[in-house]
Amino acid sequence: MWTRAELKEKGKAAFKRNYWRCVLVALILWLIAGGLDSSSGNSNASSQSRNDQSITEYVEDEFLDFDDLEEVHHSSTLPESVKDTVEDTVLETLSPIPLLGFLTKAAFGMVVLAAALISLLLQIFVFNVLEFGGKRFFLQNAEKPAELKELLYGFDRSHYWNIVKICFFQKLYLFLWTLLLVVPGIVKYFEYYMIPYLLAENPNMTKEEVFARSREMMDGNKCDTFVLRLSFILWEMLSGLTFGIAGILFVNPYEMATDAELYRTLR
Repeated sequence: MWTRAELKEKGKAAFKRNYWRCVLVALILWLIAGGLDSSSGNSNASSQSRNDQSITEYVEDEFLDFDDLEEVHHSSTLPESVKDTVEDTVLETLSPIPLLGFLTKAAFGMVVLAAALISLLLQIFVFNVLEFGGKRFFLQNAEKPAELKELLYGFDRSHYWNIVKICFFQKLYLFLWTLLLVVPGIVKYFEYYMIPYLLAENPNMTKEEVFARSREMMDGNKCDTFVLRLSFILWEMLSGLTFGIAGILFVNPYEMATDAELYRTLR
């Protein structure tokens, strides 16, 4: 029977033996897992806000609005011919503005859709494979200092498509279970926990084999693994207090090295 203290001690020792490489690999995995999502989202939101604001200011500064048109219409000092001319001019000038706003928002929507599609394709065909390579790196590092080239191991053409397929189905199944209910999603998350490590040692395993093997390894260990993850919560808080610096330099690689030790123990 394994204990949290034992696994964390082994993970910390393996991490410290190869400190800077572990930090670099953990940093790359953190970035592709969403470390930059919040900043890019804020950037997109502010860009859209500035875009809408610029259109509004342009209309207000360059054209009469409908309040001005109403004032002209009810004026008793202007001849009817002048009123008609002003009204026609204002209406002709304003008529393209709603279309301009619609086209601008439609174009922005298409850009967002294209960016989302590109992001999804990158996740499936690049980032998932890099995440797998990171698991292999820390698994190898548990035995001896691993090389950075392990991060790219999944891109070998002899097993690339198998890894892409299995990683895709792992995340798809997890997403669908989470849509059903949160608790089943959490249970399935830990049931699939060993899939990347199994592939790291046997990259040509079939989807059925790797899912069944992970389920077997985690049978009776899901709750203990959940508690193991919770045991890092104070470290996660420290990472937040230091704006992610502690996470990059210590917490993230420490956690990944400990997970590798968990796999080695259950194996």
